[in-house]
Amino acid sequence: MPVQRPLRFLRPYQADTLLALAKGFALRPGATFTVLFPRQAGKNEVAASLVGSLLSQNYSAGGSVIVCAPTFSPQAEISINRARKAMETLQRILPAERQPRLSGATITLGEATATFLSASPEAHVAGHTASLALIADEAQEIDADWFNRQFRPMAASTAAPTVFFGTPWNGESMLDLAVAANRLADARDPRFPPRHLEVPWTEVAHCIPVYGDYIRAERDRLGANHPLFLTQYELVPVTEAGRLFATEDLDL
Repeated sequence: MPVQRPLRFLRPYQADTLLALAKGFALRPGATFTVLFPRQAGKNEVAASLVGSLLSQNYSAGGSVIVCAPTFSPQAEISINRARKAMETLQRILPAERQPRLSGATITLGEATATFLSASPEAHVAGHTASLALIADEAQEIDADWFNRQFRPMAASTAAPTVFFGTPWNGESMLDLAVAANRLADARDPRFPPRHLEVPWTEVAHCIPVYGDYIRAERDRLGANHPLFLTQYELVPVTEAGRLFATEDLDL
């Protein structure tokens, strides 16, 4: 899948991630990919650009992208707005007859569509098909059983790739388990493109110095071993991350 020109508006680490996903889609049909970015590093822009690229590439051939988030409001709505902005970037380089349309929770470009859904167990999502990609944002917050029952079958007949975006949590979330599985798979088969993609906060700080200042301040404020700092910025899952006290504190 060639990536369209919107990647020029991404930071280098974002563009590298998008390119790796594009190559992974082409070389690993039906695979599950995992993407970890530290908080506020722009993973949503990568997901939105991925949607825009898929729609643009499949303007004539058609196909469907399904994007889900833990809730529709506000999380899926935020994803819709980010994808719309990515499509506005495309509008600058597309001819007038190739302009995207937004209707409700669906973006249409030619014959291709992207539909945004809630992954909440209360949502009714049956009947959708993902022929181009199945994307889960904040996947660490989505119930694995519900996703496997309601969303996985959407790609059953299409071999569409699945992408989990998010940050680690307690080592047992849907995202954490998929990351662990992908790391093992990549270790067995280290050829590019990898199934797991990860950007450390230091790489983000290289592009955005003030981001690095903020992270270092948070490390000083919370402590380097604080569960929130480890999961949100160091991208390390922490067992029982919700505890107020560390294990050694509880022992004392």
